[in-house]
Parts: sequence; structure tokens; C-alpha cells
Amino acid sequence: MLDTLTICLNRRIRESLEVLEEMEKKGTLDMNKVYHARFYQECKRQLAVEEAFRYTGLIKSPTLSTYNMLLSVCCNAGDMNGAFGAFAALKRAGFKPDCMIYTTLISTCSKALKTDLVFQARNPGPILHWTNSVLAQVYREMESVGVEANLLTYGAIIDGCARTGELAKAFGIYRIMLSKKIKPDRVIFNSLINACGRSGAVKRAFEVFTELKSENPINPNHVTMCSLIDACSKAGDGDSAYEVYTMMRKRGIGGCPEPYTAAVHACSSSGNLERAFSIYDDMKKDGVKPDEIFFSALIDVAGHASKIDCAFDVLQEVEKYSLVPGPVIFSSLMGVCSNTGNWEKAIFLYENIQAVGIRPSVSTLNALMTALCRGKQFQNALQSLEELKEAGVSPNQLTYSILLEACEKENEAGIALNLYTHAIADGIVPNLAMCDNIIGICLEGIRSSIGPPKLASSVNPLWMVDDNQKPHGQWLSWALACFRQTLSGGAQPTLPVLSRLLACLRIPESSERADTGLVFQTSSPNKHLVEGFGVYDPRASALYEEASSIGVVPAFKCDGEPIVFEADGLPIYTAEVCLLTILKALRRRCAAGAELPFVTIKFETTRKSVILPDGRVKAITVTRRNGQALAALLRKLKLRFNGKESLGKIRLHPAALSQWFKPSVATPSPSSPAKARVDHANLGVLPRPIMLGKSIAEQQRAIRMGTPLPSERRQGSSLNHRFRKISPNQE
Repeated sequence: MLDTLTICLNRRIRESLEVLEEMEKKGTLDMNKVYHARFYQECKRQLAVEEAFRYTGLIKSPTLSTYNMLLSVCCNAGDMNGAFGAFAALKRAGFKPDCMIYTTLISTCSKALKTDLVFQARNPGPILHWTNSVLAQVYREMESVGVEANLLTYGAIIDGCARTGELAKAFGIYRIMLSKKIKPDRVIFNSLINACGRSGAVKRAFEVFTELKSENPINPNHVTMCSLIDACSKAGDGDSAYEVYTMMRKRGIGGCPEPYTAAVHACSSSGNLERAFSIYDDMKKDGVKPDEIFFSALIDVAGHASKIDCAFDVLQEVEKYSLVPGPVIFSSLMGVCSNTGNWEKAIFLYENIQAVGIRPSVSTLNALMTALCRGKQFQNALQSLEELKEAGVSPNQLTYSILLEACEKENEAGIALNLYTHAIADGIVPNLAMCDNIIGICLEGIRSSIGPPKLASSVNPLWMVDDNQKPHGQWLSWALACFRQTLSGGAQPTLPVLSRLLACLRIPESSERADTGLVFQTSSPNKHLVEGFGVYDPRASALYEEASSIGVVPAFKCDGEPIVFEADGLPIYTAEVCLLTILKALRRRCAAGAELPFVTIKFETTRKSVILPDGRVKAITVTRRNGQALAALLRKLKLRFNGKESLGKIRLHPAALSQWFKPSVATPSPSSPAKARVDHANLGVLPRPIMLGKSIAEQQRAIRMGTPLPSERRQGSSLNHRFRKISPNQE
């Protein structure tokens, strides 16, 4: 048993568990001789949730205190599933949870950031909506069983609100706590200030600080000052942050490096290196020893000030305090090299990291690859990826995003597609940045009409493309597959990414020859050309409708009311597909025999000064590119519109739309009736033998003049012709 305790003291938890489990099998284990609190404390320190559960299973008669210690391990690790598992085991053992158990469970939910605090308070006061929340269920159950929440419980809930930036809900909980006559302490005020800082409400944070000093005789500590400085820093107000830091020194609050680190961080946004080093001098005067995080913040300020030599000089200050530079400092230095694009310094730093035997983190290697890519050292960046894998460091989304962006700039389509293939194989969920780069590469391949590269042999089935497709189709299939994979990972499409994808779906100019609105005279008639108006692939409208359903692009209702399409802010390809989607919906309405509405298209214009040949300066109104593209699209489709682009508004009349949707097709000429019939059959449009408008006009003229109707003349002419053909013998 002493050996087991010695192993536990050395933090070898897994080995100690194996010893205990082996003793349990032999029947020689007596858990009453093992100090449970020390074991759970080590599990808590090492975030060893699984080992804590295994240890609890060895205890034959666990108490409520045992489950509370197990919950504390889950809370420190932020493991919400483990916490609810321990909570369920506690109930199965027949124990009734007390306030401490519920508070620990709420703290676990808060640390796991599962705090969408939306509930309706039962007591009078501010009404909050708290539904569909794990934390809400815990709080409601706590109230239903009659367990009164204490100061720590409300502090845990407010801390959860602060972590997620739920400012209004944090103050709502605070008012509920006051209504129950619970006096707040310094922790509550610190959490409220932290919530204000995360929400950018600096003024509200100072109000809480004033309330802390006036209404409640509570002295602020270094946590209070750190929260207040962070609130000013996140709001971009470095001067106010420095004023809080000065007030902190006057009050004598300090003794630890955290407030000084927060003050230095506040200098990063403005790159105020002089103020950052003055804070470092104050720190030395106050006798506070800086730590690695403080020096990392100092290096970060030097990087924002583009002083890379000054950033490396900080290493000399680190040595003065006998501190060994670790991953935090090296990562900050690599970030400085990345921001300044100094790839030579980045490689030098990476070699030093390897020399001292420190395993570089993925963030350090990402910064190295960023510096290499910005320095146009693309091949070295690819080599860094191989070294990253050899070192046992798993690349993440950012790693592939950096390399794919460089591939797009270097026009390396083959390398980009193979990198994306390896990312999918490694289980990396593509993000929007990766998707945007792949779509951009595919778009360039479509426009340049180059053949698609060969992919690696081990590809994802969703990434497979039919080899029988033409080059244009293969590029397009890759772009669509990447877009679908990105959405399946939970990403929300953005307007620029969607517009790039729609650009891929635009039919190249060489294959489109529009004649009339719905009839396209092509050498090889294609149904898709008719369905996509001969300009876009029909899938473009489907993508637009899908994006409009989630609010990425504007949606329209073609219910007979006038349609106003405001193209301001929409990219060119998105605006074009939007207009074609409206026309598609109106075509269905026209086919159903319903009335068509007016369609007004508005776009932004700008005033521009031009110099005339005689030297005079004249101001003219110029339409932006999306307005010019929409007008050109309508002219290409031969759809008449009213208004001018320079006025910023054009209008489609229902009569023009109806005529465009039902175009008049000439009757086949007698010289080649067979050919005409074949062409119309291919196009899916039947010829009209009689022009309806002309027939009505002739009938009106015959009625006014008292002459036979056109139909009677044709009938009489046909009969006379027949009678002339009959011979007397036949009579």
C-alpha cells in the first residue's frame, strides 16, 4: 500500500490504478487505508476524469463526499458528460444531492461553456427566458427538490454568463440574487466586470466597480483590476486601461504579475512599445517577478510595433530572471516573425527550438508556415508540414488554411487538391477559408480551360469525380463537393464564398448563344441551357434558394405583389443568379396563367468627374459593376426593360415579361419543313401556324368594311379550288 501511495505522490495515476485493481482481483485491497482526497486531488490536477471514475468504482461504500470530489475532478476538466455521469451515480447510490453538489454541477456546465441562460424566473423581478438549456434543467431541478441556492451557486451561474458574454442575463441573475436577500461578495462583482468586458460594455464595468466601492465595503483585488483592464482593452480603449493600471498602483494592489500582464496586453492593439516597457520598469520597482506569460505579452507588443529585433531582445531579459524560455515565449516570437513576414528569423528560431529539445506546438508551426508563405517560400512551407507530422504534431484547420491560401496565390492547383484530400483523410473538418481557397482554384481552372490535376489515390468518396466528365465539369464537381462538405461540418456559408461558387456555375461564353428568352439556338440543344436561361447551370438557382432560406441572401415572394430587388451590396454573380431565380419563379407563375407583377431593380450609383476634350470638367453618374452586369444580362436575354442604369433603377413590365416567357416562333418554311420540325422538336417548342394578333386585326377590318371574314375567304377559296379540280365526267 505504501508503494501505491508513493506512486500516487509521483503523479503516476494510471500505474497506481493498475496496482489497486490487481490487488482487488487478489482480494487484498482495503480502500479504507487509502487517502481518497489525495488521489482525487491528483486527478483534478492532471484532468484525469477516466482514472477518477475507475478509482471510485473500487470504493465499496462511497459517501456523498466521495461523489462531490469526483464531481470536482469533472468540473476542473470541464467534462460535462462526466459530471452528469457522476450525478446519476450519486442518485443511484441513494444519496440526495445538496447545494454543494448542484453548485459543482453548474460550475461544470459553465466551464464547458454550455450556458445559454434563457429561463423565466419564478420569483418576481426581471423576467428572463431560460429554456432548452442543460444548466436550466439543473437549476429547475434544484428548485423543485427544495434546495436553496446560495452565494456560490449564483456566482457559478454569473461566471457562466461572463464566459459566454451574456451580459443581460448575468445582471438578471444578479438581481434575482439580491431579491433573495443574498449579499454579493467580491467574486460576484469580479464576474460581473468580466461579463461586461466580454461584451464590450466598458461604461457598465466602471459602474459595477463604483458600486463595489460605495454600496458594499469590499476592497477590489488584483482579479478585479485585471477584469477592468481587460474590459478596456477589448473595447480598444488603451488609455482607460492604463488609467486603471495607474489607479491600481496607487491603491497598492498587486503583488502578482497578472495585472501587469493585462496592462501590457492593452498596449498590443496600438503597438505602444514605450508604454509596455514603462510597465515593465514599474514591475521591477514594485518587486514583482515577471513570469513567462508576461514576457510573452511584451514580445507580442513588440511584434505589433513591427520591432522584431526588440522582440528577440526580450530573451535577454528572460535569462536575467533565470527563466527557461518555453513554448509560450517561442510561440510569441514565431508569431512576430509571421506578422512581419521575416522568414529568415522564423527558420532561425525554429532551429533554436529544435536545438533546446522543445517540442514545438501546432500554433508555433502554423506561424512558421505563415512566415514562409508570406516570404514566398512555398516549398519550405510544405516541408514544414512534413516535419510537423514527423514530430508527432497533428495539423489542424489553420494549418491547411495557410497552405491552401498559398496554393491559390501560387496557382498550385494539384498541390492544393491533394492537400485538401489529405486533410479530409486526417479527419479535418473543412472550414470556410479552406472552402473559399478550393473554390477559387476551381474557378481559375474553369476560366483558364486547363485540364484538372490527378488526385492522390486515397481520396474521400465524397471527393471522387467521374473521370468521364469534361475538364469544366470536373472542376465544377470538385467545387460543389468541397462546398457541401464544408456545410455538412456545420459552417454557415458567407456571401463571398457563395458568389465564388456561383461564378463556377456560370456557363462559359463559348458554349452559350442566347436567341430569345426561352429558346436557345445551339448546335447541340441542351435542356440545361433552357432551364438555366442559357447563362447559369440550373444548380445555381437551387443554391441561391438554399442560401436564401437561411438568410445569407435576400428572398423574394412572387405572389402577385410588385417585386423590388435591391442589388446594393450583392456581388455580381450573386446578383445575376438572384435575378434569374426571380425570373424562374415568374415563369412558373406565367405558365399557371396568373398575373405577373412589376419587377423593380435598384442598384447603387456614384458621381464621377470626367475631363471633356475641350478641358471642361463634367460630373456624370456611373452605375456600379453589379448594376452594369444586371443590365447587360437583361440585354443578353433580350428582355426589354424601362429606365436607365445611370438613374440607379430599371423596371420590368408584366407585358414584357409575358411576351418574353411566351415568344412567337416563325412557321417553318415550305422549302425545308423536315429540318424545321427537327429543330423545334429538339428545342421543345411547338410552332404556331396562325399569328393570333394579326388574325384579330384582319377580322376587325373585315367587319368595319363589310367584307367576308378571313376564315370565310379561305374556306371559299379552298372550295372553289376543289371544284375546279373536278372534271365533268366525274360529276
